[in-house]
Amino acid sequence: MGMQAGWARGVGVGVAVVVALAGSGAALALPTYTVTVVASPSQLEGANPAAVNDQGQVAGSYKEQGVDPWQWRIWFWDNGPISKLHDATTGVRQTYGVGLSNDGTVAGYSVDGADPWASRPLVCFDTDADGVPDTVERLGSFGGNQGAGHGVNAAGHVTGYSEDAGGVKRAFLWVDGNGNQQYDAGELTDIGDLVAGGEAEGRSLSDDDVVVGVAEGDIGYGFTLKKGFVWGDEDGDGTPEMIELGSLDPSSAFRPAKPCAISASNGFAVGSGDNADGDERACMWTDTDGDGVPEPDTITSLGTLGGWATAWGVNSLGMAVGSSYDTTESTTHGFLYAEGSLTDINELLIGATDWEVTQCADISDTGYILASASYQGQSGYVLRLDPVADLIPEPCTLALLGTGAIGLLTRRRRR
Repeated sequence: MGMQAGWARGVGVGVAVVVALAGSGAALALPTYTVTVVASPSQLEGANPAAVNDQGQVAGSYKEQGVDPWQWRIWFWDNGPISKLHDATTGVRQTYGVGLSNDGTVAGYSVDGADPWASRPLVCFDTDADGVPDTVERLGSFGGNQGAGHGVNAAGHVTGYSEDAGGVKRAFLWVDGNGNQQYDAGELTDIGDLVAGGEAEGRSLSDDDVVVGVAEGDIGYGFTLKKGFVWGDEDGDGTPEMIELGSLDPSSAFRPAKPCAISASNGFAVGSGDNADGDERACMWTDTDGDGVPEPDTITSLGTLGGWATAWGVNSLGMAVGSSYDTTESTTHGFLYAEGSLTDINELLIGATDWEVTQCADISDTGYILASASYQGQSGYVLRLDPVADLIPEPCTLALLGTGAIGLLTRRRRR
């Protein structure tokens, strides 16, 4: 077993321990990373990396070479050849990959060629169980012209949005009720709104179907503004409800914070919002009562590399990634937030002096980070950053915690 494999198994076994130790004062090593090249600019033109799962598989979108430059396709990488997927529905010109589950299911959307404003949410299944998605299935709609899938969880449930007949975006949860890997009538559920009849859009969901996204919220005097929300069973009555998430500047209704992602478990959500000075900052909401639903008033700023900052992904350990403007070098760099501080990811790379990571798009529970980068000044590379440091506390720390912690270590997390 190599160092990376050992680290991944350690994290898979010890998520519960690390979360339990968060308030115990136990020091966790800040990981370092080696670089794995997923794709070069010549392999995937205009590649947009979207998501990485616990196996290190990666998905996103790219611009098909040699054809109309607006013909986009989904790409999927499984530690080897790149697979390319497209919605073969007649008239479809663009297909985008946005979310990725641990079994290789991809969520996204496709756009019609005849009407560039007509789109449908979709999911790509692995129908032959070889770990690679091979079948594109369009999901339904609420009667409108547009829709998109954004997030998919371990159970294959999808969130996103679909317009109703009046053209209003409605956040949805799709569950394959009969397990046939097809869309059937009635499987798309409207998850509500913050303002009656207002727009809402799901962006990400946990393994327990807790959804985060943006929705129209009341700011007074009959006006609304897009605000962050979480949809989950916060009050424990068995019925999920949509709740407005708090902002970095609660004194102003005009500076809402908007989430981009929620962790698979443990209720961490991240995104961005403006602070009291009007500066965009990466932020995080946390779950304080163990129900997997981030509390609205727990929002904290994650810091910055000097300028604006946005968090794009978070794992079940509360480690977050994103991008920030580095005022020292006058450029945008990817970052890792861990151990209470935000660090330029380039400072954590081993043997990668010719690489410059400009954005971190996602992070898995096993610590893989999906990134965009330039190599010797040429942009357009997609990287997977592989951790080489162990996040599980040293044996002496576990000894101090007693056999209770050892018991937690034996409870492997499955997705």
